Amino acid sequence: MYENIGSYGLIGDMHSVALVSADGSIDYCSMPHIDSPTVFAALLDDRRGGRFSITPDSEFESTQEYIENTNILRIGFETRSGRAELVDFIPVFKNNDENGKHHSIKRLLRITSGSVDFKILFDPRPDYARTEPEINFEGDKILVES
Repeated sequence: MYENIGSYGLIGDMHSVALVSADGSIDYCSMPHIDSPTVFAALLDDRRGGRFSITPDSEFESTQEYIENTNILRIGFETRSGRAELVDFIPVFKNNDENGKHHSIKRLLRITSGSVDFKILFDPRPDYARTEPEINFEGDKILVES
């Protein structure tokens, strides 16, 4: 299902950008530069484009806002059992190297009251969904290589 473009917030680091829907899904991202091939492109192809979704596992309402004077996006989730917030950003480094080593998306999830179960879908589809990625775990990082 395609989201209304107005439901997206934009995060970026002055080199690359990601579009985050009000329901907690990154549906578009190109890395390490804005003109690089996409990593997530569900905005363009809902079935094959790929996404990174963090969404409550039950019915919810959400709000989306930027933290004042930043490009940090905060999504508030409210369910019958509790509240949570998801904070998304791409850190800005003064000296990003050419191979994109420092380009990364940070997603911070916090339960603010009660309890909330979440479903997480990490489905990267690099190179405009033309390749199957290799996914590696290094400590608290997930690395996607095509």
